[in-house]
Amino acid sequence: MTSKFTSLKHPVQNYPYRQPMDIVKPLIPYITNKSVCDIGCGCGDVLFELGKHASEIFGIEFNMEFKNQLEKIGVDRSFIKWGDVFETEIPKSDVYYIWISSDVSLNRRIIDLLPKDSLVIDATARLELFSEFKDLKLIEKIEYKFSEESLIGSAPAVVGGVSFDTIGTNIVRIYKKI
Repeated sequence: MTSKFTSLKHPVQNYPYRQPMDIVKPLIPYITNKSVCDIGCGCGDVLFELGKHASEIFGIEFNMEFKNQLEKIGVDRSFIKWGDVFETEIPKSDVYYIWISSDVSLNRRIIDLLPKDSLVIDATARLELFSEFKDLKLIEKIEYKFSEESLIGSAPAVVGGVSFDTIGTNIVRIYKKI
């Protein structure tokens, strides 16, 4: 059984509690030399990887368990603002990365806070959470391959009794806020 956290400094959060790290590669054309804000960034592992291509990175995370874990293992993620996205000023960015909830009304409230002309990366894989939002124009839908075996081994990834493939494909969607 996979635990939520690892004792390694990177990644801090194990898959499937975070996105597969292979999500970064198809996003490179959209984030290179741009500011990226990850809303609901957890421990910031994916954002850390996105930061290797972006000009600036910002994260917002509500769950203080993640902050406690980072402090416990001594990982500096000073690019993360801790607090409720609705009570924290969202940094102005070129790109917003979102993988936080299947709650469409929550996502609607978040999208309403984002600036016009920004890109929105919907990393919710198989869910179509933003398809009905009239102020988001789909730019591209990308299917990408992933393998987490090099990071977590070949044991099944299990969350709440549900098994997740450690090798497979996911979908990411790129929108523009209009």
